[in-house]
Amino acid sequence: MPRTIETTLVMLFTHPIAPNISRQEVSTLFTRLGASVETCSSGFILIQLNAKSLTLNASKSRIFFSNEQVLQIREFLQSCGICDQV
Repeated sequence: MPRTIETTLVMLFTHPIAPNISRQEVSTLFTRLGASVETCSSGFILIQLNAKSLTLNASKSRIFFSNEQVLQIREFLQSCGICDQV
């Protein structure tokens, strides 16, 4: 697994939540995991992986995800069989 993916996964599963997880890092992570990542004009990001989907509100003015969004991403990854022990 490429180092950038591993680093992003570690950041997503860190306690306490890392405050600087960017939309670009998460998008790259999901793309490399084989997910479909679509940014909608309404400001939402739709991620589809392993027949599951996650929709996140991604305001264009925000570069980083909120703590709640990081928790949603973490739970989504776990539901897809991906955990912090990669």
